[in-house]
Amino acid sequence: MTDVRHRLDEVRSFILWTAPLYVLFVGIGLYESHLMVTLAFGVLLAVLVAFGFLDGLVLMTLRGIAAQIVLPSADLLGTRVRLERLSRTLLLGGTLLGVAGTGAVVVMALG
Repeated sequence: MTDVRHRLDEVRSFILWTAPLYVLFVGIGLYESHLMVTLAFGVLLAVLVAFGFLDGLVLMTLRGIAAQIVLPSADLLGTRVRLERLSRTLLLGGTLLGVAGTGAVVVMALG
């Protein structure tokens, strides 16, 4: 059970570690758009909102998993599988966020 809790903490800390990227991308986007709302900046914001929504869903799911493992009849194997699937989804989402955010900033810088 402690390995499941440790994995929950790792996934939660990954989300908290990537949260400053949102601020960084918004700051760079504002700088590149010269503090004006442009189409590219709007696309960047839309991407960030979508991934922020994904992070929120993952955090809610993590809260549900944490509540589930408190129960004495918790299916730890099923919980581990669910947590690993969630981790892979989050890693893919984080990678896509980095690529999409960087791509939007590059488009803004070139445009």
